[in-house]
Formats: sequence, C-alpha cells, structure tokens
Amino acid sequence: MGKYTQSTWMKTLVPRHFKRFGEVFGGAMWFYIRSNWKLEEVYYNDLDPLMYNLFTSFKQYDKIIEGLKDLPALNEGVFSDMKQIIKRSYTPPDIEVAIAHIYLCTHIFSGVTGTLRNENLKMVDKQFKFKKMVDQACVKRLHKKDIRDKFDTLQTFNLSYDEFIHKVDHEDLFLYLDPPYWKTESYYKEGNFNADDHEKLSNIIKNSKCKWMISYYDFPELHEWFPEDRYKWVRKNYKKVSSNLKKSNVSEEVLIMNYSK
Repeated sequence: MGKYTQSTWMKTLVPRHFKRFGEVFGGAMWFYIRSNWKLEEVYYNDLDPLMYNLFTSFKQYDKIIEGLKDLPALNEGVFSDMKQIIKRSYTPPDIEVAIAHIYLCTHIFSGVTGTLRNENLKMVDKQFKFKKMVDQACVKRLHKKDIRDKFDTLQTFNLSYDEFIHKVDHEDLFLYLDPPYWKTESYYKEGNFNADDHEKLSNIIKNSKCKWMISYYDFPELHEWFPEDRYKWVRKNYKKVSSNLKKSNVSEEVLIMNYSK
C-alpha cells in the first residue's frame, strides 16, 4: 500500500501552522500532491536521478502531455524504444527521458526506478482500461490546474538526505520523511542508504529546527532513537499487496512526530 492511500490519514496529523513543506525521500510525493495546503515554498528531494528529472520536468507539463498523449498503451515497440531512451545520458530537465520514465512505470509491476534500466525489463501481461496514454491517470492529472499550481511552486533537489535537510531546515518548515524501511535498504539501489543511515538520520532530525513526521514499520531500535515518552507515535494497519497482485497481508504503519499538533 503506497502513500497515495495513506496520505488521507496522514493529512489529519500535520502540524497546525507551517509555511514551508519538504519531502526528503520524495518518490511520487503523494503527501503533497493530495494536499490542499497554502504554502510559501515546497521542496522535493530524491537522490534517484530519474525521479529528480521527472519532478523537475513536471513544470513543463504541456510538453509532457504532448509527448505522451498519442502513445499507444501496451505496445511492445514503444516499450522497447522507451527502454533505450531511459538508458541514455541526460541533463535535467529532460522531457524525453521523463516521458520514457512515465511510460515504463505505467507498464511494469514495480515502479522502483532502479529496475527501469534492466535489460530484461518486461511489460505487464494484462489489459488496461485506456488504449492511449492521453487517458492514463498521470496525463489526466497534468491537465488539472491545482496539480499544475503544485508543480509551479515546487523546488527540486538531487541531494543526499543530510545535505537536503541542512539546506532547507527552518522553524516554519514541516518535513516529511519516508526512508527505506528497515532491512529493505538494498531494494532502493539508487539511494545508497544502508542500515547505519537510519540512526544517522534520526540524529539529524532530532537536532533540526523544523517540525517533522517520519514513516516506518516498527522495529526495536526505533524505540531507542525515538522514545515514546518524548515523541508522538501513531499506528495504523494497512493491507499490503505484493507486486504479483495475488497475495496481500496486513502491515502496521508507524508515524513518529516531534510535535503534538
């Protein structure tokens, strides 16, 4: 279960007053995209260069729509072409690479961008409700004024988590962190995030000026780094669907905050 669904619950827990918002491990940035906050500044950060390019390119939404709209869905030839585009060198914002990124992520089970350059990347063997990308959800969203306004506001960064936090930290900032979960660090090949980074990250945010919220699944060390008598803990169970879309299990999401509201 991704942050697209969880953001509805998470929005009820944001602090009352903040003028700036940032996501350290930006990903799809659903928490911000699905919000209605009025903010002075918004910061997106992702160490994955493809994600950084994608969100930097989103400011040129008309060009992305134009490049995607007539592409047929579930087309092996287009899929193969996009696999080659995603592998070439580029300088953000690169619209062509962003278009290839969107097409490939739409047509595979896993959206983790570290898999997109895999020579053996395969297209899903299922039917879509849309025949052309003009009817795909991402393209439809890019037509919406509120989504465009969000991308117009966005400042994008391609920094390590510590560099980014030090750069944007401020008393008026609300920072959301969704780091690689414990014991799954190697899954995120682009992030260079390992087990020791969890504790390092905890020390950085505990000494920051901002208000912050961090997502995890529970594990023993978490209680040492964020004692429950000093930080607010909120838990919620979610059904987690596996990538083969055939199995699901319930996982407990933990949100930890350095504010009460």
